[in-house]
Amino acid sequence: MKTVILGGGITGLVLGYKLGDVLILEREEKVGGLLSSYSIDVFFIEKYYHHFFATDKNLLLLLKELGLKDKILWFWAKTGYFVDGKIYPLNTPIEILKFPPLSFLDTLRLAFFTLRSKFENREKLDKILAKDFVLKTCGKRVFEKFFLPLFKSKFGENWEKISAAWLVSRVALRSNRGLKGEKLGYLKGGFQVFLDSLCKEIKKRGGEIKTLSEVEKIVIEEEKVKGVLAKIEGKEEFIEAERVISTLPPKALKKVLRERAKDFNLEIPFQGACCLILSLKVPLLKDIYWLNIDAKVPFGAIIEHTNLVPAKEYQGQNLVYFASYFQKENDILATLSEQKLFEIFLDGAKKIFPDFKKENINWWKIARTVEAGPIFVTNYKEKVLPKKTKIEGLYLCGMFSKENYPERSLEGAVRAATSLIEDL
Repeated sequence: MKTVILGGGITGLVLGYKLGDVLILEREEKVGGLLSSYSIDVFFIEKYYHHFFATDKNLLLLLKELGLKDKILWFWAKTGYFVDGKIYPLNTPIEILKFPPLSFLDTLRLAFFTLRSKFENREKLDKILAKDFVLKTCGKRVFEKFFLPLFKSKFGENWEKISAAWLVSRVALRSNRGLKGEKLGYLKGGFQVFLDSLCKEIKKRGGEIKTLSEVEKIVIEEEKVKGVLAKIEGKEEFIEAERVISTLPPKALKKVLRERAKDFNLEIPFQGACCLILSLKVPLLKDIYWLNIDAKVPFGAIIEHTNLVPAKEYQGQNLVYFASYFQKENDILATLSEQKLFEIFLDGAKKIFPDFKKENINWWKIARTVEAGPIFVTNYKEKVLPKKTKIEGLYLCGMFSKENYPERSLEGAVRAATSLIEDL
């Protein structure tokens, strides 16, 4: 049975690896999607910051299966919060108790909220607003001083629509902490090693990957998939297939389904992401890996990658991400030139670090996409797309699948792909 997979992101590649004899069509020049990397001199660095967790059982199993066990590295990552013009580390109980915006009672409520997050009924919380849940369990001050800035930086104007199910999942995921910080995983050589291994195995198993391939239409006749119409390196061609698996986000899927899109619930809200990465001659943050920001700047978090993975792995360069999300395609983060965006982000950085000097920058790059991930609004569970459709031979698998609810992740991508394979 000839299988065509639409999209060469992590879900598409894992599907290709599991199935073997497939054709993967990827629109971009390189595969990987949000996991793709820049090639800098003798190293790779992800366009968007990435790491994994000790609880990512399926991802870790896959890495070992690919022979990458010796590439798995574990680090303790420290976090902090920039508020009222100052950086506060938030790792040890003492540091949290000393966080000025919160009282002693507030910190106890926050600690209890974190502990109970692992045991909450997420199905029930899907119908409850995150705002209401925090106000009820933690109080107004914890909501306004701790959670609200995070909600706004993550979801912008949609923050009031976010479900409590997403919040407790996020908190539970990030609560594997000790006195040294949060335990996070990375791969020696970067995630490009993972992508290269998947591609190598796909080809070894008889599969083929075609990049610069824009899918224009999924061809359906008499409720059966017949193939896809695609433009490959500028040339239009019809590719016959008995099975098509789409990993495309809802908006892109809607486009290729054309008149049949009305038969699917593709109104899943997605948002975009913009990520500036700087290579610096000197570190920016002392030892903090992840810094949340409560300030009027164009980014919501600063992630100093080389405070997780040592700078010696990158020729001594200090690599720092400035991350932001946007909800509209006409947002300036999506439309401005990269040079202008760089200048805006740089102005924001100087508000937090007054002594920041432009001459300390070795190089910079900006990555952005309009469909970085779902916006987990209330009743989102009802929007989750089934993997098997009513059209024979058409399957859907990706960030919109149940394995990525109520929080998307690399682990969710691997589980979604594995689950579909088991059901075929």
